[in-house]
Amino acid sequence: MPVVSISLDDAILDSLDQVAHRRNYRSRSEAVREALREFIDATEWGREGGQASVILAVIYRKDSPKAEGQPRIYVAGEKSFARMAKYRTEGIPLGAKVVDNLKQIGTELGVAWPGP
Repeated sequence: MPVVSISLDDAILDSLDQVAHRRNYRSRSEAVREALREFIDATEWGREGGQASVILAVIYRKDSPKAEGQPRIYVAGEKSFARMAKYRTEGIPLGAKVVDNLKQIGTELGVAWPGP
């Protein structure tokens, strides 16, 4: 089961603990899973065969403990931003099949391939 981290203010966390205790949940995770099931049922996602879009914002501190075996913590979009910056300076890497297709198209159009 995937692990999802969320930040809750003290009042919400206290309410969650009270509900979890009253309903005899074994853990906060069990209470949150049940609450999400109830929310999904109540909103009847996809009842007419439509699609649902969901945005889940996970907020955490960069100085939180790192996951075992991980060198650092990334915030949402940070890896993509770094990769885009690299591509702007070094270019976008192309797979061998793409290069072969581009060379073939260039040959057919009489355009020389600029690379090796």
